[in-house]
Amino acid sequence: MGAFSETLQALAGLFFPPDASCSLCGGEGRVSEGYGVCAACDAALPKICGKIAVCGTPVLAAFRYDGGAARMIQDLKYNGKRYLARSLACYIKDTLESADEPLPDAIIPVPLHRKRRRKRGYNQSDIICRHLSALTGVPWLNGVLIRTRDTPSQTGLGRQERIENVKGAFDVIEKEPVKGRKILLVDDVCTTGATLDACADALYRAGAINVTAAVAAHG
Repeated sequence: MGAFSETLQALAGLFFPPDASCSLCGGEGRVSEGYGVCAACDAALPKICGKIAVCGTPVLAAFRYDGGAARMIQDLKYNGKRYLARSLACYIKDTLESADEPLPDAIIPVPLHRKRRRKRGYNQSDIICRHLSALTGVPWLNGVLIRTRDTPSQTGLGRQERIENVKGAFDVIEKEPVKGRKILLVDDVCTTGATLDACADALYRAGAINVTAAVAAHG
């Protein structure tokens, strides 16, 4: 496939998700617009839709990382199904509303290191943020928060090891958009919240007055 065709495919997956069929079971019954899943699959999703206590940063999670929720995240992250970012953004928006969380001043994605982003071709959290911004009207600040070190995967690490792994791994390169603002930090999955705390620390150093995190899933 040529570069032009790949670009068209990426745009199609981002802007024209296949709402004609369920993203999970493939059925062509009634599919909720934006969410991309049928009523039966929606009912089976392991929803949290509220606050979780995992770290120092307040965190809201749409799902437990299990079942259909885990499948959507894995397909978005590893199988190029970028349209699933819109589904996850819809559920994150529902979570914010359910928690009666006031809208922030800006939305910022947890960044990938440039090497990992180059290898994958995109940062799934960027795309979730893009859709969440469109759904809420809150500005999406991309490229403001960066990962300064290509940290090893957190998978298999204990809590303290995770904290040490990402300590000092993030920085804010444009402080003005962050200073004095309430920030919503967005990621696909959190486990111990070590990455979210490291990102929040960088945002507070840059002058943010409040940082809350929202994730598609916890587990």
